[in-house]
Amino acid sequence: MADRVKVNPNGSTSSIAGAMEKWWDAKEGKVYEAAFSTIEQLQASSSDRFKRNITNLRLYGNADIDGFFPQQYTNVLAPNLPDARIKYNIISSTVDTVISKIGKMKPRISYLTTGGRWDEQQRARNLTKWTDGVFTKNDVYGIHQLMFRDASIMDSGVIKHYIKDGKIVSERILSTEIIVDRMDSMYGKPACIYHLKYMRRDDLIASYPEFKSQILVSQGKYTQDITANDQMDAHIAVVEAWHLESGPGREMGVTLFASKVRIS
Repeated sequence: MADRVKVNPNGSTSSIAGAMEKWWDAKEGKVYEAAFSTIEQLQASSSDRFKRNITNLRLYGNADIDGFFPQQYTNVLAPNLPDARIKYNIISSTVDTVISKIGKMKPRISYLTTGGRWDEQQRARNLTKWTDGVFTKNDVYGIHQLMFRDASIMDSGVIKHYIKDGKIVSERILSTEIIVDRMDSMYGKPACIYHLKYMRRDDLIASYPEFKSQILVSQGKYTQDITANDQMDAHIAVVEAWHLESGPGREMGVTLFASKVRIS
């Protein structure tokens, strides 16, 4: 997978009119326009999904949460909780019980040979030990419990595994950050997947020093409902887009920086 990085120079998304464009076929320098246009259209068509997830989160958290951004739920949860909260939240109790009984399970990946020689069997055993070590180092089972809770509350749970600086990294991802085309994903294997998330500017500059000036000047927000503050200024909205191979050498991924992409 070839990684390409594009920065939206004016910090805004393109119009809906050009939505659902084939960004993987776009010319050099135009990838972000086509990708942002597609993402904006997909977000608009998936607004009911975000509303359902917020409703489910409200039922579990027993609070009138406005959204998934930290400023949209921390102010609701503290310090004064509303008197309208129900006294016994059976939804929260049920989810927590299921997680405590099923989420603590630790399925192990084992590598077995079929009629393999002794040296091949030894390699398989060593590979199993190596996988155990990666799972322990990355706290995969701990992340799995968080993912299982996400899936029990919202529409799905997500764990993202990727390579960073030559090492395997495992990360819990909110399902609301993952965007797919409903038609494209009807059979469970979408050709395109988009991941919207916030990242620290310092980390992005370290990963993409050639775009330091653009990263520093970007407003970083992807919704106008978020109030700017010092913590907000320290982060920037990042979009990662993947497209499965549609021909020889056509598989690709691209990382894009945006200052304004509406998510709800």
